[in-house]
Amino acid sequence: MKKELKCVPQAFIERLSSFAQKLWREKNPSSVELSSIMEEFEDDFLSYDELAGKTAQDFKNKLEELKAEKEELKREIENKLSDFNEKKKELVSANEKLTEEIKALKAAAADAKSREAEIKAEVALEKTRLTMEYSSKTQALYEEVRIKEEAMLKKWEERNRELEARMYALEKEHARKMAEFKSKEKALNEDFINKKKDLIRSFEKVRAELEHREKELIKRQEKVAELERKYSPALPENKNEKK
Repeated sequence: MKKELKCVPQAFIERLSSFAQKLWREKNPSSVELSSIMEEFEDDFLSYDELAGKTAQDFKNKLEELKAEKEELKREIENKLSDFNEKKKELVSANEKLTEEIKALKAAAADAKSREAEIKAEVALEKTRLTMEYSSKTQALYEEVRIKEEAMLKKWEERNRELEARMYALEKEHARKMAEFKSKEKALNEDFINKKKDLIRSFEKVRAELEHREKELIKRQEKVAELERKYSPALPENKNEKK
């Protein structure tokens, strides 16, 4: 015969044992059979307190495991968030440095243009003075000044072009780094959001599992209560019938 684990009230076992002893004292042949049956199923009896205690301990152990997993996941997210903040600070610092360099180059370009204007003014004054003082040498001096002026202007124009090219390159590099920064920031934010969603899903799954286990425990309790209601009233009636 297949044996199944049963949860029965302790009072039922005690009363059944008392009844078996009574039959033995009265030398009733049924006492032997009843004692044999109780001995056969003695190891299979499980009280409600034992069942409830075992289930509660399993539930407590599972809850502790889930709490540990939650703390580990929380530490992982905090570490990634800390790395993200450090990278963000580095990019912001690099951006500030590039901004300062661009400001310095713009100031240098402005100074160069101002100096160019001053040189042009000085050349014009010098040209006028030479023309008035040395009328006989006007053409020669004019050509000499013109050559010098053109050479000077050409030099400053080349310098301006170099400064503008460098400024354009820095602005382009700045735009590229800003685009990389925004891309990295977006990727980190998306990763953080995905991790957060995964964490929420994990929490929902754990909560659903706990609710399921709680429902199963309630069902077991209701089943035990039903067994108590079913068997407890029947004992006095059976005892009276024997008498």
